Amino acid sequence: MNKELRAAIVYPSYAAFNLYGGFEGTWVHHGISSIIAYSEKMWQTIDLIDLRRLESWADFENKIKNYSLVGYSILSQDVGTAMKAIEINKRINPAVKICAGGVHVSLKKENFLDNRDVDFVITGEGEIAFYNLIQALINHEEVGREAEGEKVTLDELPNINRQNWSGEEPAGFAGLVKPFFTLISSRFCLYNCSFCQPCSRIVFGGKERVRSPRHVIKEILELKAKYGLKSFFLVDDNVFQNRGWLMEFAGLYQANGIEAKFVLSGRSNNICANKDLLPLLKQIGLEYVIVGFESGSQKILNYLRKGTTV
Repeated sequence: MNKELRAAIVYPSYAAFNLYGGFEGTWVHHGISSIIAYSEKMWQTIDLIDLRRLESWADFENKIKNYSLVGYSILSQDVGTAMKAIEINKRINPAVKICAGGVHVSLKKENFLDNRDVDFVITGEGEIAFYNLIQALINHEEVGREAEGEKVTLDELPNINRQNWSGEEPAGFAGLVKPFFTLISSRFCLYNCSFCQPCSRIVFGGKERVRSPRHVIKEILELKAKYGLKSFFLVDDNVFQNRGWLMEFAGLYQANGIEAKFVLSGRSNNICANKDLLPLLKQIGLEYVIVGFESGSQKILNYLRKGTTV
């Protein structure tokens, strides 16, 4: 067994300190969860500190003070909260090593490399890079300030530990009941909308990578057996972009008799292209399809590089 370092990852959500319920206050952060699960597979424990579950900054100070390494996974909407948390973390424990990563850091890494409170920056996917950083610190190896994450094979990642998080709420989805879970099956959307690209390519690369339908079904069955899953949301940006995957998933879902209601997201043009699958999906449990319309103006759709028409 490897030697361990006392490490944590903070989810510095703007919805900190129980400000919100629903998806903002309860849904799992799958990127953080995957980094923790990968390290646990390699016999390295990483604690989760979810600011949404804390009461105050004083509570955060108490939680954070004794770690040797703390990672922060930062979305653009969470930058203000993250920077305050990092400042507090470094002030109460000057010896701690701070690592910043996540989508915003991948896009604006220079802001974090220039920050004297940040010791390390990881861009792209963090599972392997964060684990390697821990091992380097344990072994007293020299480590550069910046590392680019390695692309992972999604079927080789372990399922995330749901006990790290509080229960997710099916907020806004009338008819969906708890136990409710969010799952994710792919990384990267094929399209070029200006509000996602080139961000998605920078973080995940230029090619869609997917978990096999069998791998996702196995996780659903485990959640059903362990927690009694009754509904879920497959939160991929656009499940309908991969017809072959969706057909195989539907067949396995039906064959395993899962009988849970679920939600999918998709682009309007892909939903129309796969409309023949909708009766089967509805029959096996599809309750909602989330569609990003963005605008009713063709001029705006073109400006956003949406690739669809009104």
